[in-house]
Amino acid sequence: MINTGNASRIPSGTQSEEHLDHGPWLFLLSGLGGEQRLFRGVPQVVPVQYMLWPEFFEQGNDYDVQFREVKAQIVAHRKGPVRMVGYSVGGMLAWACASSFQASGLPVESVIILDAHAYPDRAVPPPRAARLMKRFDELLSFNVRAAMASLTAKFLSKNSSASLLRRALPYRNSALPFDFHSFLNHKLNMQLQLPTILPWWNQITETMPKLNAPVFLFRSEEHEPSERQDLGWGELCSDVTVVPVAGSHNGMLEPENCQALSESILRVLQSAGTLTRS
Repeated sequence: MINTGNASRIPSGTQSEEHLDHGPWLFLLSGLGGEQRLFRGVPQVVPVQYMLWPEFFEQGNDYDVQFREVKAQIVAHRKGPVRMVGYSVGGMLAWACASSFQASGLPVESVIILDAHAYPDRAVPPPRAARLMKRFDELLSFNVRAAMASLTAKFLSKNSSASLLRRALPYRNSALPFDFHSFLNHKLNMQLQLPTILPWWNQITETMPKLNAPVFLFRSEEHEPSERQDLGWGELCSDVTVVPVAGSHNGMLEPENCQALSESILRVLQSAGTLTRS
């Protein structure tokens, strides 16, 4: 673990999730794909729900609306100071919420960021050989329904298709053969929201204050050695601790790694004094 601020180190040993205290609660913000595999069955963890594509589309494809919705949920459910865990894009949202809360006087105890870049447009791309291998692996696991849903979503998410997408809104919950509606809705969530995130993020990082609460970046094995250890978060946070974890960006949440990751997060919070246990 690399400490770039004042946070404590992780103590040795494993703690069970069942001893998580009753407050303040831990808010879980997933990535665009809705990943919420961490802390399953732990009632003190509140998964933040995102607007899905129909609501997002009707709100004008504005990611700031998504941000305000996330903040409202946390404020409505919080019990005392806030702790948050955000994966991927959820890590960016967690930082934005924490910085906004800090500016308004709402106490933030800690923020866990799971494998997100502070400045995605500065991320170092993997070598060409690694990119080709990833594409090859994707071809080996080719999913016809997912591929067709992706092509359909790309077409529907174009500005020129806005009227067609609007006419499709009443049928958004209609079942399609071979469960195709599930794949299509997932891809539409991705295609409509992803292009709006970076402009929103660039604006919010220019206007929000530097975050003073302890921040823990859980960094996967997928990043290039030439990238900064803190993935740029030191520019936005006063106290950043980097925690290396097993697996790639996606693999860190796979079953073989997910349980250990959940326990590691709770140990980090305990060591930082932001989590008490019975």
